[in-house]
Amino acid sequence: MSTLRKFPDVTPTTRSFTPGVRPETAFSSQNGSTSFVSFGNRMVDCSLELGFNNLDDTYALLILEHYRSTGPEDYVSFDAQHGLGGMLDTLIIEIDTANQGLKFRYANPPQITSVFPGVSSVRCSFTGYLIGG
Repeated sequence: MSTLRKFPDVTPTTRSFTPGVRPETAFSSQNGSTSFVSFGNRMVDCSLELGFNNLDDTYALLILEHYRSTGPEDYVSFDAQHGLGGMLDTLIIEIDTANQGLKFRYANPPQITSVFPGVSSVRCSFTGYLIGG
Protein backbone atom coordinates (compact mmCIF):
# COMPACT_ATOMS: atom_id res chain seq x y z
CA MET A 1 0.00 0.00 0.00
CA SER A 2 1.39 3.40 -0.96
CA THR A 3 2.02 6.03 1.70
CA LEU A 4 2.34 9.78 1.45
CA ARG A 5 5.75 10.97 2.68
CA LYS A 6 6.01 14.72 3.29
CA PHE A 7 9.36 16.13 2.22
CA PRO A 8 11.38 17.50 5.19
CA ASP A 9 10.90 21.10 6.33
CA VAL A 10 13.81 22.47 4.29
CA THR A 11 13.71 25.35 1.79
CA PRO A 12 15.73 24.81 -1.39
CA THR A 13 18.07 27.42 -2.83
CA THR A 14 17.37 26.25 -6.39
CA ARG A 15 14.58 24.33 -8.05
CA SER A 16 13.82 23.21 -11.56
CA PHE A 17 10.41 22.00 -12.70
CA THR A 18 9.61 20.47 -16.07
CA PRO A 19 5.91 19.88 -16.76
CA GLY A 20 4.95 16.45 -18.00
CA VAL A 21 3.82 15.43 -21.46
CA ARG A 22 0.68 13.79 -22.74
CA PRO A 23 1.36 10.13 -23.53
CA GLU A 24 1.29 9.66 -27.28
CA THR A 25 2.97 7.75 -30.06
CA ALA A 26 3.82 9.05 -33.52
CA PHE A 27 3.45 6.80 -36.56
CA SER A 28 5.09 7.72 -39.87
CA SER A 29 3.78 6.21 -43.09
CA GLN A 30 5.73 5.43 -46.25
CA ASN A 31 4.35 8.54 -47.98
CA GLY A 32 5.82 10.75 -45.23
CA SER A 33 2.63 11.62 -43.37
CA THR A 34 2.59 11.36 -39.60
CA SER A 35 -0.27 10.35 -37.34
CA PHE A 36 -0.39 10.64 -33.57
CA VAL A 37 -2.21 8.32 -31.21
CA SER A 38 -2.94 9.82 -27.81
CA PHE A 39 -3.20 7.57 -24.76
CA GLY A 40 -4.94 10.06 -22.48
CA ASN A 41 -5.45 13.73 -21.78
CA ARG A 42 -3.45 14.02 -18.56
CA MET A 43 0.20 14.94 -18.27
CA VAL A 44 2.68 12.32 -17.04
CA ASP A 45 6.37 12.10 -16.17
CA CYS A 46 7.02 15.65 -14.97
CA SER A 47 10.30 16.28 -13.20
CA LEU A 48 11.29 18.33 -10.18
CA GLU A 49 14.85 18.98 -9.06
CA LEU A 50 15.65 20.64 -5.76
CA GLY A 51 19.05 22.02 -4.78
CA PHE A 52 20.11 22.89 -1.25
CA ASN A 53 23.38 24.82 -1.12
CA ASN A 54 25.48 25.26 2.03
CA LEU A 55 23.06 23.28 4.15
CA ASP A 56 23.81 22.33 7.74
CA ASP A 57 24.59 18.61 7.88
CA THR A 58 21.63 17.99 10.22
CA TYR A 59 19.27 19.05 7.39
CA ALA A 60 21.21 16.99 4.86
CA LEU A 61 20.71 14.03 7.20
CA LEU A 62 16.95 14.73 7.33
CA ILE A 63 16.78 14.52 3.53
CA LEU A 64 18.84 11.31 3.47
CA GLU A 65 16.67 9.72 6.18
CA HIS A 66 13.55 10.74 4.24
CA TYR A 67 14.90 9.04 1.12
CA ARG A 68 15.76 5.86 3.05
CA SER A 69 12.33 5.75 4.71
CA THR A 70 10.48 6.05 1.40
CA GLY A 71 9.40 2.58 0.31
CA PRO A 72 9.00 1.29 -3.24
CA GLU A 73 5.28 2.14 -3.33
CA ASP A 74 5.48 5.43 -1.40
CA TYR A 75 5.35 8.88 -2.92
CA VAL A 76 6.58 12.30 -1.82
CA SER A 77 4.49 15.44 -1.37
CA PHE A 78 5.58 19.06 -1.19
CA ASP A 79 4.14 22.33 0.04
CA ALA A 80 5.39 25.79 1.06
CA GLN A 81 7.01 24.42 4.23
CA HIS A 82 8.24 21.16 2.75
CA GLY A 83 10.54 21.61 -0.24
CA LEU A 84 8.80 24.41 -2.14
CA GLY A 85 9.37 27.38 0.16
CA GLY A 86 10.10 30.76 -1.37
CA MET A 87 7.63 30.40 -4.25
CA LEU A 88 4.30 32.02 -5.00
CA ASP A 89 1.33 29.97 -3.80
CA THR A 90 -0.07 29.71 -7.34
CA LEU A 91 3.17 28.17 -8.60
CA ILE A 92 3.29 25.77 -5.65
CA ILE A 93 -0.23 24.59 -6.51
CA GLU A 94 0.82 24.06 -10.13
CA ILE A 95 3.90 22.03 -9.14
CA ASP A 96 2.32 19.97 -6.37
CA THR A 97 0.03 18.17 -8.77
CA ALA A 98 -1.35 15.61 -6.33
CA ASN A 99 -4.86 16.93 -7.00
CA GLN A 100 -4.38 16.03 -10.69
CA GLY A 101 -3.32 12.49 -9.90
CA LEU A 102 0.45 12.83 -10.32
CA LYS A 103 2.54 11.50 -7.48
CA PHE A 104 6.23 12.26 -7.03
CA ARG A 105 8.85 9.61 -6.44
CA TYR A 106 12.60 9.93 -6.08
CA ALA A 107 14.15 9.63 -9.54
CA ASN A 108 17.61 9.05 -8.01
CA PRO A 109 19.12 8.93 -4.55
CA PRO A 110 19.95 12.38 -3.13
CA GLN A 111 23.45 13.58 -4.02
CA ILE A 112 25.28 15.01 -1.02
CA THR A 113 28.46 17.03 -1.50
CA SER A 114 30.52 18.11 1.48
CA VAL A 115 31.38 21.82 1.22
CA PHE A 116 33.37 22.05 4.47
CA PRO A 117 33.00 20.38 7.89
CA GLY A 118 29.37 20.45 9.00
CA VAL A 119 28.09 21.99 5.75
CA SER A 120 26.89 20.16 2.63
CA SER A 121 25.06 20.76 -0.62
CA VAL A 122 22.27 18.37 -1.56
CA ARG A 123 20.56 17.68 -4.91
CA CYS A 124 17.28 15.77 -5.13
CA SER A 125 15.49 14.65 -8.31
CA PHE A 126 11.85 13.57 -8.50
CA THR A 127 9.56 12.30 -11.23
CA GLY A 128 5.78 12.75 -11.17
CA TYR A 129 3.90 9.61 -12.21
CA LEU A 130 0.25 8.95 -12.82
CA ILE A 131 -0.12 6.03 -10.42
CA GLY A 132 -3.26 3.93 -10.49
CA GLY A 133 -5.12 6.58 -12.45
